[in-house]
Amino acid sequence: MSVEDDHLAQAVEALDALGEFEHPWMRGGLAGIPRHRFVPDTVWIPDAGGGYRALERAVEPERWAEAVYAPQDPLVVQVDDGRPALPGIGRAASSSISAPSAVLFMLRALDVQPGDRVLEIGAGTGWNAALLCERAGPDRVCTVEIDPALAARARQALEAAGRRVDVVCGDGELGHREHAPFERVIATAAVGRIPHAWIEQCAPGGVIVAPRIVPFHQGGLLRLVVGDDGTASGSFDGGVMFMPTRGQRRPRFDPATLISDDAWERSVEDTTALDVAALDDVHARFAVSLRVPDVHHLLEPDRGRGRTLWLGDAAGTSWAVVRTATDGDGDGGDGGDDVNRFGPRDLAREVHDALVLWEKAQQPRLWDFHATVTPQGTTYRVGDTDQPFAQDPGPPGR
Repeated sequence: MSVEDDHLAQAVEALDALGEFEHPWMRGGLAGIPRHRFVPDTVWIPDAGGGYRALERAVEPERWAEAVYAPQDPLVVQVDDGRPALPGIGRAASSSISAPSAVLFMLRALDVQPGDRVLEIGAGTGWNAALLCERAGPDRVCTVEIDPALAARARQALEAAGRRVDVVCGDGELGHREHAPFERVIATAAVGRIPHAWIEQCAPGGVIVAPRIVPFHQGGLLRLVVGDDGTASGSFDGGVMFMPTRGQRRPRFDPATLISDDAWERSVEDTTALDVAALDDVHARFAVSLRVPDVHHLLEPDRGRGRTLWLGDAAGTSWAVVRTATDGDGDGGDGGDDVNRFGPRDLAREVHDALVLWEKAQQPRLWDFHATVTPQGTTYRVGDTDQPFAQDPGPPGR
C-alpha cells in the first residue's frame, strides 16, 4: 500500500467514526475516488509570516499525503492566482481543496439524486465534481472554473479518473445557461449575495447551496429551494468558511491604511452604547452582518487591559474606533465607551442598533435565520416571523 493509499484509508476510517457518511454512496465516493489524484504535487501551507510556503510531494511525500487527507482541514493548492510572489513563497491563497468533512457537509445539504443535473461553481481540483458525478451519473455535472489553469488541470484529472464531467472555463457567477435548467446548484466559493443567474438556471423545486461571506462575518451555509416565481428561499446551517468568488473579493481590512492622521484629527470624539463584548458571540456577529453587510470590523482579543474595535465601510468613506474601559471590564453597553468616528455614517451606532435588534429577537442563532432571494434583493427573517430582521436591497449578484 502506498503512503497515499494508507492516508486515504485512515481518513475514511476517521470520517466514518465521526458519523460523516450519511449515505453509503458518500463513503464509497471518498474511498473510490482517491483525493491525491486530483491534488497538484505542490501545495501550500501557512508560514509564520502570514503567507504560505510550498510543500513539495517529491521532497516531503509523507507530509504531503498527510495534508491531502487531513479529515477536517482544507488545503491550499494555488496562491496569488497562480503567480507566487517568490519561488516557493505565496502571499494569499487563491484556490483550495476543501476539507473532506466540509465537502460531506455540503453534499448532505445539496442532497443530489441519481440523474440530477448539477451545476458546480468553482471546479478547483475537480475532486468535488468527481464526487457529484459519482452520485448524479455521467454527463450530469457541469463545473465552471474562472481560472484557465485550474480548469485545464481539473479537466485532465477528471478524464484520468474516468469521470464524464463538463468543465467550463468562465465566470461561475453567471452560471452556465447552455446546460440549464439544473436540479442542483452548489458553490465551492463564497458569495455575499446569491447571483440571480443561479436562480434563473435552477428548476423549480431545485436546491442551491452556497457559503456566505461579507466583510463583517465569514461563515454560514445557505440552502435555498427555488420557487416557480423566480425567487428562492431557505435557511442557514453550519459555520463553513470558503474563499470568495473572484468577482466578490474585497481588499483586506487595514485600519492603518484607512485612518490617516488628518482624518483622525478631524474625527468626532463621542461615547457609544455599543457592547463590544457582545461581538465575541459568533451568532451576534452573523446577525450584525445581515444588517450591515458592507462593514468591516477588527476586534482585539481581551487581554484584561481594555479592547479596541475598528469599523470601516467597504467604500472607505466612514470609520469608527471604539475603546472599551481600560480596566478590562468594559461598560457592558451602558454608554461609557469612547469612540472616534469619521465620515457620513455612524458605524458604531449602526452596529449597536443591529445588536439591540438581535437582543430583542431573543438572540437567534445563525441557523434560526430564514432568507428569501428575489430579483429586488434578499430579505432575512427570524424563523417564520413576518417582520424582516434585515433587507439587502442590492441586486442579488450578477
